[in-house]
Amino acid sequence: MVELNEKQIRILQVAEKLFAEKGFDGTSIRNISKRRKSTSRWCRIISAQKNECSNR
Repeated sequence: MVELNEKQIRILQVAEKLFAEKGFDGTSIRNISKRRKSTSRWCRIISAQKNECSNR
């Protein structure tokens, strides 16, 4: 199991809320980033995590 840091946990919490509101396919990386008020660096991390989630 992968250890997540605080920022990654917060990103996943925000993503989970948006997925509940808009669905997985209806939630873009930009939506997550804007709601999280994160930088483009975190946007790339979010993208990798969303892709990982879709493969499960």
